[in-house]
Amino acid sequence: VALRTLPRYPLIIPSRPHAIRALVDTRLAGLGLRPQIAMEIDAVVAILELVAEGHGYAVLNANAAQGSGTRRAYSARPIVRPQLKSTLTVAVSSQRPSTTTQQAAVALVRELLSPGPGQS
Repeated sequence: VALRTLPRYPLIIPSRPHAIRALVDTRLAGLGLRPQIAMEIDAVVAILELVAEGHGYAVLNANAAQGSGTRRAYSARPIVRPQLKSTLTVAVSSQRPSTTTQQAAVALVRELLSPGPGQS
């Protein structure tokens, strides 16, 4: 699904200030567009159930549908041209030395977010 076409779809999406909602709103605004909001629901399970029942479409991260009992009742498509990606930032104090716990947390985040074999 091209990002530019997203306003054609009635979205069941989290309310502000949820990160997904902010990402969709910001990226569409950059194109001079606004999403068509059918419902604002903050629970991912409820969003997926409403989508499975045909009440609208959702924009969720790729892992959201895993483990959902309704998975077979809907299909997932990536958003492209451009892809919707969020940026993760770790902020640390420049006035204090980094702690061992802080260093371990940053290393864990890097490990979890690094592409697996064959991914870019």
